Amino acid sequence: MSKEKYCELIDQLCKKLGIEDSKSMHNACNIQVGNIPFILLHGGERDQDSLYLYCNFGEPPSERKTIVLQRLLETNLGLFGHNAQNFGFNVETGRVLQMSRMAISQTKLESLVQVLNGLAAYAQMWRQSAYLPVSEIEQAFATINHSQFAA
Repeated sequence: MSKEKYCELIDQLCKKLGIEDSKSMHNACNIQVGNIPFILLHGGERDQDSLYLYCNFGEPPSERKTIVLQRLLETNLGLFGHNAQNFGFNVETGRVLQMSRMAISQTKLESLVQVLNGLAAYAQMWRQSAYLPVSEIEQAFATINHSQFAA
């Protein structure tokens, strides 16, 4: 039943994105939100009520790879929990991935689209800041108008 709901959800998503052949996306749904690539997969027999989302955060600069991977591990520590989002590094592609799970039985198209948009925005922000040297990140934060956050 969950595989059927997964396929229905993928069909709805493809329709929203203007992808005509949604059936070809049932095994592995490769899409882009903005310019951020995603792969959506069903959890299979072992995890039937799961929709797995893989968001491609890009390739870290080779000269900063060690510090970027350390930041990913630090971020994972803060995100740890049930159904939490986690970061990984695909050694085959050299790219950082953000991985998350959604319960298919509790997922509607609107919530999936909202999650995809949020992850795409986060990936854009990450690409612009996480790959920078710490001094440049601190300088960027110093220029933020903090008064917009005042109560």
